[in-house]
Amino acid sequence: MYCILAQSYNIVLGYVGLLSFAQAAFFGVGAYTSGLLAVKFGVPFVVGFFLAGIVAAVCAYFIAILALRTSYHHFAFITLAIALIIQIFVKNWVTLTGGPMGLPGIPHPELNILSIKIRVGSPLDYYYFMLLLVVVCLLIIHRLVNSRIGRAFRSVRENPMLAESFGINIDKYKIMAFVISAFFAGWMGSFYAHYILFISPEIFGLYMTITVLVIVLIGGRGTMEGVFFGSYILYIIPELLRMTPEFREILYGVVLFLFVVFLPGGIAEKMRSALSGSGKK
Repeated sequence: MYCILAQSYNIVLGYVGLLSFAQAAFFGVGAYTSGLLAVKFGVPFVVGFFLAGIVAAVCAYFIAILALRTSYHHFAFITLAIALIIQIFVKNWVTLTGGPMGLPGIPHPELNILSIKIRVGSPLDYYYFMLLLVVVCLLIIHRLVNSRIGRAFRSVRENPMLAESFGINIDKYKIMAFVISAFFAGWMGSFYAHYILFISPEIFGLYMTITVLVIVLIGGRGTMEGVFFGSYILYIIPELLRMTPEFREILYGVVLFLFVVFLPGGIAEKMRSALSGSGKK
């Protein structure tokens, strides 16, 4: 789940160069959309899953139109402010969302394939279901970033003025990247809701956004392979540090600090330099 969240955030931060703090908001919007549709209206999981991505993408579209009127740094602050506003909105609309008490009773996913009903219930079921989602999402994102749109994203990141002189509509591609990123975040929010079976306003917190931001920075901005390995490394490290629970958070911070200092370009840059060095030999 974090792998796809980080890959979607990489579209905005890595390929277009926009710093956003709204990824957790889109994740939460997707979770609540799917959860509410299932609990309140009995909507099938597949329908709720796709609508979660669409609703998150629509929210991102309007946020982008508003935030892109400002400068780079103000864009980040506006996305943070809107994420907090959405969290407050969900927390206070008690009659619909359950407020601070959250939304319980979310059902397990059920898939109808060729008139065969498949219920995702056990941890192993969720593992294979998430594995399938990872493969599908990575293929879509790979095709996107290596297409004409992906090249336009990179040109906007590298030199916006030069890109605009070649007829590239900068705002159009920034909005497009923001919306696509939110769509995948909404999908992952839907998966999370039907995996945990309970959601609360806390999922809108900054922890989710900071986590995917760290994954992208450790893996390497604008690289799919770096972010892929970065998402696993970020979660392997805490597991390895379980043997020292009293120093776990301190050691975790030290490891992240060392990554930033000695691998400023991320894992991908180190991998590429190593491969190019071995190729010359």
